[in-house]
Formats: sequence, C-alpha cells, structure tokens
Amino acid sequence: MTRDPLRALLRVRNAALDAAKQALADGLLAERRAIDAEHFARDTMRTEEACAMSLDAGDGAVEAFAAWMPRGRQAIRLAVTERDRRAAHLVGVRAKLALARAGVEAIASVLDGRASVARAEESRKGQAELDEAGRSAHRAPGEAVTHDEKR
Repeated sequence: MTRDPLRALLRVRNAALDAAKQALADGLLAERRAIDAEHFARDTMRTEEACAMSLDAGDGAVEAFAAWMPRGRQAIRLAVTERDRRAAHLVGVRAKLALARAGVEAIASVLDGRASVARAEESRKGQAELDEAGRSAHRAPGEAVTHDEKR
C-alpha cells in the first residue's frame, strides 16, 4: 500500500493544532496568573491604606504607609504591564490556533472530496455492472452486442 502524502500532512497539521491548543492553554494560565498578581497588588495597596487610615493607627503607621506606597504603586504598575503583555501574547497565540485549525480543515476537505469522488466512481462502476447484467439477461444466446449497449 502506498503512503498518502496528504494523510501524512494531515498528521503533521494535527500535531501543529495540538501544539497551538497547548500554547493557548499555557497562555491563558499565564494571563490568569498575571491578573491574579494585579488583583493581589491592588488589594495589598487597599489593605495597607486602610490600616494607615484607621482611627487606631498612629503616626508611625501613616509614615510607614507613606514610605511603602511607592513600592506598592510600582508593584501595581508591573502587574498591569505583565497582564497587558500576556493579553497581547494571547492575540498571537489565538491567531496561530486559527491558522492551525484552517490548515487541518483544508486538508480534511481535500481528503473528503477525494473520498467522495472515489465513492461516486465506485457507484458508477457498480451501476454499469448492473446495467450490463440486465442487458445480458435479456439478450438471446449468440446475439451480438449493439453499439448502444457498449456504452
């Protein structure tokens, strides 16, 4: 049996599709972690601010918050930057996934078309055999086959 190059290509394209799906899953996980890190940084800022502004807090708490606040803001900026970077990366990953799906679908479509043509050819041959059998059953022994019957 000869190897079908399209079937081999379909296997390669399916492997690329699987890799693209895995890249999307990895990208979504990384984005989720970046979003969680941003939320944590923002929550930390709110918590620290609330502690400093509490009626029970002394001047030391306010001064400590004021000293810490630039680091808290920097943590938020870094988290937002990472979240945006991960979201932008996902745009490319989703595009690669769409291309991989299109590649698989294109090859599958060609293979389906070939199979459809083969089925139609088999059906045509089968019908021709039935037609010939029907003509042979109605022909007298030794009767010549006419030109119309040969078609």
